[in-house]
Amino acid sequence: MPDHFVVESGHPLVNAWLGICGCIIRALGPLPWFTLTAIRQGIDNIPENNPITILITTPDPPRLYPIIAQVEWICEKAGFALKADVLEGSRPIAIDNPDEVALDGSSLVNPIRMGSSVSPQSIPGSSGTIGGGIVLSKGKLRVRTGVTNFYVMRTKSFPQMYANNGLRPDQSSDVNIQAVVPSNQDYEFNLKNDEAYLKGAIEGPLAKARERWEMLGEERDKERIQLLESRKKSSSQLLSELKAFNRDAGNLWAASGSTRKPNLG
Repeated sequence: MPDHFVVESGHPLVNAWLGICGCIIRALGPLPWFTLTAIRQGIDNIPENNPITILITTPDPPRLYPIIAQVEWICEKAGFALKADVLEGSRPIAIDNPDEVALDGSSLVNPIRMGSSVSPQSIPGSSGTIGGGIVLSKGKLRVRTGVTNFYVMRTKSFPQMYANNGLRPDQSSDVNIQAVVPSNQDYEFNLKNDEAYLKGAIEGPLAKARERWEMLGEERDKERIQLLESRKKSSSQLLSELKAFNRDAGNLWAASGSTRKPNLG
């Protein structure tokens, strides 16, 4: 079974995704589907070596098989030669459906932009991609959620009146697990790189420059010390901000689709 990997934020597809996504949704029309995303799917441990796939979850895969070619044509027309795939998924929203379901380019109360990485807090090394948001409406009530291919997320603030009025996930799929952004995988990668840069590219050369200054007293060493101290201050500040960053992305609210990492689908 292939693994699923996040599409890197610098890929051209990220900026084009909202337009492509809208075209695919219009093509799906009345067909039954739950989630739509672009992921790297394959067996290679290096994510970038796996091809990007347009993945659609649905309660009835055979009904979507005929539209796969059209989805691939939409991507090709936008300049991306991608394959499409269909997976069986479970209903993420309750039977007492909202009056309206609207797509949104951001997600959650404080918008987390499409393409941001997100993951369950409790699973090291995991990562998913926000594909946008869905705004659920019931009368005057509104619930803004964030969506990946496998998860629906909401903020922690969720009055009971929302659930009483049909704006809730199916009870059997309510995983209610803390989500974080950036994802654990991205956060750990950036933290490791920033710490290595501070130690290897700044603190090491700074110590040597100070030794040279004490031994030789040359002006160029004094200038280099000042430059490296300035860089150390900036780098240390960025590292502190990364460690202090509030990664709260609400809670995973419902799960659908099929995935191995993390095993919550």
